[in-house]
Amino acid sequence: MSYIFHNFLKFTLNITKKEATIAAADMETKLNKGYDLKKSDHLFTEYFRSWYEVFRKGKNSQDNDNDIRRAVEFAEKYFEGIKLKEL
Repeated sequence: MSYIFHNFLKFTLNITKKEATIAAADMETKLNKGYDLKKSDHLFTEYFRSWYEVFRKGKNSQDNDNDIRRAVEFAEKYFEGIKLKEL
């Protein structure tokens, strides 16, 4: 899972390998603590928006925030209704 999530973040958001690795590690930590994707009905877009708001927004330049915000909006448009367990 972390490899898929890492690559999605890296190529979709055009973030560094290190940033994508940190985000993927966050998801892996949740999984190790018992977070079960197969039982989860969490939407990918909700998770992605939350990740942006909590971990990324305001951490770098305004241009970087705009790039990531657009990627989140893209995901919300084209991945609507997709659950994390379906990735």
